[in-house]
Amino acid sequence: MNGTFGVLWGEDDRVKLSGEFLTQKLGYRFSTGREERWMHQYAVGVEYQHDFCNAFLPSADVGFYCSYAPARKLGHKECRDFLYSRRIAGSNSYGGSLGTTLIPWCSGYFHVDADYDFVKYNRKYKSRKVVSGFGGSFTYHQDLKYNLFFDLLGEFKRPYNYGRVRLGWHHPDWSGLVVGLFGAHTRGKSHLPSNTTAGLELTYVFGDRADSRNECTPCYCEPILAAWVSSPAVYMPQVLAVAEEKKRRLGPCQILVSNPIPNANFTGTELYTLNISPYFSDPSGAALVFSAEGLPPEATFDPTTGVIFGVGLNDNNSYTVTIRATAADACSVAIQSFTISFPCTTLVSTTIPPASFTGIGNYSLDVSSHFTNPSGLPLVYSAVGLPAGSTIDASTGVISGSILSDTLTYNVVVTATSADACASVSEPFTITFPCIPPSVLPIPPINIGALSGTPYTLDMSVYFVSPGGQPFTYSATGLPPGSTIDPTTGVISGVSVGSGPVFIISISGTTVCGTVTTNFQLTFNSA
Repeated sequence: MNGTFGVLWGEDDRVKLSGEFLTQKLGYRFSTGREERWMHQYAVGVEYQHDFCNAFLPSADVGFYCSYAPARKLGHKECRDFLYSRRIAGSNSYGGSLGTTLIPWCSGYFHVDADYDFVKYNRKYKSRKVVSGFGGSFTYHQDLKYNLFFDLLGEFKRPYNYGRVRLGWHHPDWSGLVVGLFGAHTRGKSHLPSNTTAGLELTYVFGDRADSRNECTPCYCEPILAAWVSSPAVYMPQVLAVAEEKKRRLGPCQILVSNPIPNANFTGTELYTLNISPYFSDPSGAALVFSAEGLPPEATFDPTTGVIFGVGLNDNNSYTVTIRATAADACSVAIQSFTISFPCTTLVSTTIPPASFTGIGNYSLDVSSHFTNPSGLPLVYSAVGLPAGSTIDASTGVISGSILSDTLTYNVVVTATSADACASVSEPFTITFPCIPPSVLPIPPINIGALSGTPYTLDMSVYFVSPGGQPFTYSATGLPPGSTIDPTTGVISGVSVGSGPVFIISISGTTVCGTVTTNFQLTFNSA
């Protein structure tokens, strides 16, 4: 895959810039056998062309390219008591060319180049290999009958030889459309693989097609530029990558030593690390390569150091982890399994003392101070057995409601649950609303000195006491004729009946907590 950008530079000159990506499945020979791998290569190139406006020698050009092919590691393989370490060495390369076009007759032309290539193979097991030198290439194009044409390309370069034959046909009406068949062969040098390709080629050049290099006046025109740009400034027929290997004789496999890995527990949500490498060893002293399966979510594993990294999940789950230790020569393997658990953080609670509320109105009780989460996560509160109308705030742990003054005992259980729902703890306690009975003070004899028919009032509520503040309801018997008592205020009202009669009055005060009764003497003196 490539792309080319070209511009006209003056009347006789043009420049193009190309980028190329090449991927090939190549076969490489190793001592352990042939291996096929997909290899990639990146290249950029620039080319400059000058027109001489000469019928025999119309143009000359100069180009430059550079490329990079990454390496690929194939790993180790045993063969006949040897362990082979294999890889495909990539390369860095650059080069240039100087060429000219010759037109010996009107229906064909030659293009000849002198080339220089420098290739450095990035070998690891041996010193880096440099392949460089001069070479040459030629292209021959011949127009045939019936809109057919024939191309022949030969490249003789230091890294490889390359040849290509193409037979093409261009549409007589769609001048930019070209269909062709081609076959090509690359013969690699210096351990570079050889490669043969063949296929169908379809090309379309936008704009008018120049059928002859003498059609344009002056020496260049847009059709000539379009045809020139359709050929990239860099074309690499082969990924420049070579096979390399090293071998060493295998002795008897050293049995790796391993010990059981103890199970691990981590509480909370803090970072944790666990080094499992001390539980494995190679008697030869060589380094080990580790792998792990079944790790907890979000955990990572360093295959070189054998260290597990992660964050505590606090999910009350256990994970079975399998560790595989492999000798550096891949000759021996040891396996151990263990579990990593994340038990819930145990919540701490203290006893909630019994609570008692008297009086009237509302009450509140904060029980949050009796619960603690060591992990620092907030708690969610709930309660069962609360008095009628009472509730608990799930966030603050405050119980609130109305004072019932019903003398009942309520067995309440408060539960605190961690915000991640991993752990909970409960504490029971009691809530009571004691009702203290009312009392009454002695009422001394009362004498009202007033003329007969004079109104009077007596406030009797001052003699009644409600420790809980509950309101009284008053009643009385033995009142003088025409006198009454207000059941809410406890005020006796009426009119004087004149001197003489003595009234023994019984008065009662009732609250939700009980009733008290007392007697007092009432007389009238009209003198």
